[in-house]
Amino acid sequence: MPQITPSDMTIWGRLVKSWATGLNYLDSTDAVPTDALPPALMWTPSMSLSQFQAIIAAVNASHLPAGTLPLSVTPSGTLANVLFTQHDATNVYINLPSAAEVADADNVLLGGGIYHVRDYELALYGIAPGTPPTNPPSTPAGELELTAEFIGDYTVRNCR
Repeated sequence: MPQITPSDMTIWGRLVKSWATGLNYLDSTDAVPTDALPPALMWTPSMSLSQFQAIIAAVNASHLPAGTLPLSVTPSGTLANVLFTQHDATNVYINLPSAAEVADADNVLLGGGIYHVRDYELALYGIAPGTPPTNPPSTPAGELELTAEFIGDYTVRNCR
């Protein structure tokens, strides 16, 4: 399944907060912003990859804190378009993974791989990035349960 990988999760998170609110979180790092996000950085529900990359280029051109490396968003797979939805108070959005993603998650753990915990999640608990899990599942049933929990969480907690 095509996806994107941001090079800087903090800048990416500020851009997502800006898109969600229409406020310029990119240029306001120490307080909730009051300025509107510049129109050149706004999203539309369906964008081509090149339109999306133009927004990233505009962020890099004039909206990075001093000393920050440019944001890059690396596409994978056959990515051609970027689709946006925005949650509201009257709808539930369930983001379903592809069948291939489910099979991949199962096969990684059943093949001896480990569940990947994101570096920023580890940092919250003072754990060094790359530290292996201390209590991984030890049976195929446990591994499949972990992937079911991960995918179930992904579908209902995405963008909360």
